[in-house]
Amino acid sequence: MSEYPAIEAVVDRYFQSLYACDADSLKVLFDSKARVTGYYEGEYVHQSVSEYLGVIRKLSSPDMIGEDFDMQLISIEIQGETALCKTDYLFEALRYKDFLTLIKVHDEWKIINKTFWHR
Repeated sequence: MSEYPAIEAVVDRYFQSLYACDADSLKVLFDSKARVTGYYEGEYVHQSVSEYLGVIRKLSSPDMIGEDFDMQLISIEIQGETALCKTDYLFEALRYKDFLTLIKVHDEWKIINKTFWHR
């Protein structure tokens, strides 16, 4: 059985939750030990998932501010019980590229790492 639909579903829920700044919905998609790493406005960011969700909770959602939903999954590469997803999306007027590493734990795909960049 192909794992692509299950991974696509996780990424779709990630996009929907991010667009709504729904930290509680995002939390269930991430492994509790996940890390979020990247550069935000030139500053290096390396956070736990709980720190990341704390930031999300403080933001005005793109949905609330009237920003168009512009989020897409670019690619998925699967190796065994791991996957790497490349995404592209608009969030608060910034164009982001995320590399989401997923791992299958107890028959459920979870995000274990998010590495991002924006312009």
